[in-house]
Amino acid sequence: MLSFNAEMAGRQTEISWMMNKDVDVDFYDVKVSTNEVDWELLDEVNSAQVSTNRNYETTDLNPSNGENFYCLRINYLDGTMNYSPIRRINYNIEFGEVIVYPNPTNNIGQYYLERFCRNRRYC
Repeated sequence: MLSFNAEMAGRQTEISWMMNKDVDVDFYDVKVSTNEVDWELLDEVNSAQVSTNRNYETTDLNPSNGENFYCLRINYLDGTMNYSPIRRINYNIEFGEVIVYPNPTNNIGQYYLERFCRNRRYC
């Protein structure tokens, strides 16, 4: 493996890796965890089984709030496996100032979440 990366893309995580010659690889398991102990399968990606450099990618469409850990399990044709280094992404969502108006209200109100809305009036 030449590289393994996990990067924030808005409220999603883009996971990518590059292999140099994966002719002996059956498939890749992309795993996710919130505590580095309990891992869940995020995606299974088939190997292209080529003898040249190859890029792969997948996306975590719904990462958990807080820390998310990602790793790649490489499953070889002979039944052995190998693991990538672990990558960490932190989705600490802070809303900042919350404004609810009008106050008092008659069953209908509006809200503004300062940091979450990024300078939009309503969201």
